Amino acid sequence: MRSLRLRRMTLAAILLASCALGALGAGCSMSSVGPKQAPAAPLEVSSIASKVPTPSIDPSGSATASGSVGATASGDASASPTGATIDASTAPAPWVAKLLPPIAGLPDPEPVTDITGPRNLAVPILMYHVIGIAPAGARNPDLYVKQGEFIAQLRYLVTNGYHAVTLQQVYDFWHNGGTLPDKPVVLSFDDGDTPDFTVVAPLLNQLQWPGTLNLIVGRHKLRFKKPIVRALIKAGWEIDSHTVTHTDLPGLSAKQLAFEVGASRKQLQALYHVPVNFFCYPSGRFDPAAVAAVKKAGYLGATTTLGGLARPSQGFLMRRVRVSGGESIASFAALLKQH
Repeated sequence: MRSLRLRRMTLAAILLASCALGALGAGCSMSSVGPKQAPAAPLEVSSIASKVPTPSIDPSGSATASGSVGATASGDASASPTGATIDASTAPAPWVAKLLPPIAGLPDPEPVTDITGPRNLAVPILMYHVIGIAPAGARNPDLYVKQGEFIAQLRYLVTNGYHAVTLQQVYDFWHNGGTLPDKPVVLSFDDGDTPDFTVVAPLLNQLQWPGTLNLIVGRHKLRFKKPIVRALIKAGWEIDSHTVTHTDLPGLSAKQLAFEVGASRKQLQALYHVPVNFFCYPSGRFDPAAVAAVKKAGYLGATTTLGGLARPSQGFLMRRVRVSGGESIASFAALLKQH
């Protein structure tokens, strides 16, 4: 296994290069390096002094920016359980960029022990939205998980033998004879917001774990710049579709469904040259027509907000484990073991 030090240095260089090029208006390469592939060679790029305001976060579903500068976009500067702090509110805008420092006390994962069965293994897919503090008046404050809480949850996963994987790895285990770690977990992040880059990416990189980003295509112009997504892909993240505008799918016409479900996949594939094999229903809402549209668009499966562990029999209605703000570690541990 590559050393964590080399992995962190490599990703820091990749993120800096990708985001700097985006800020300068230059093109970025579009490659998909999986979590088990060798990282690209370190890149040298001079620092950029300019700062770009970060839009405020509203994870309630709208892909429309409020236009305000986002102190709330990165939120919690509280100490982690080991006393280390991470203050994303003072970090540069992500497309200007550098990774925040590693968190002291976050342990290294144990070596992976691959398994080949049973093929109906239930897998927890954790559902996150924003890692940070909910701003005053937020419509869904429970969708915000503080940084300290998230770090404690990662520490629990590591110390209890879990290893993060992608949905593709889970699917291949279920259906294509692939392998998984003996205690797999998927870390999924809905929508695409600044803390996915400024907070989550450095932490997962430290663990050499992939994240799964359910991206609203419409957020590219407002919140989540393309160089950021390319940098996450290079770090081993999986990119999946969360529609174009995050509208509720039940009741849409066939043409509207084709746009939200099918066109979103095609746009992400064209932008990033990655498969985009999985779909995430906005707000977890679906009906038979929506499920049929997902199948027609060529996805291999889809995730919902229905609670529980994911199983191969669920296919296009995979369950997830909702992680809410204020969750105790005891509660978090119980969620991982639900049925």
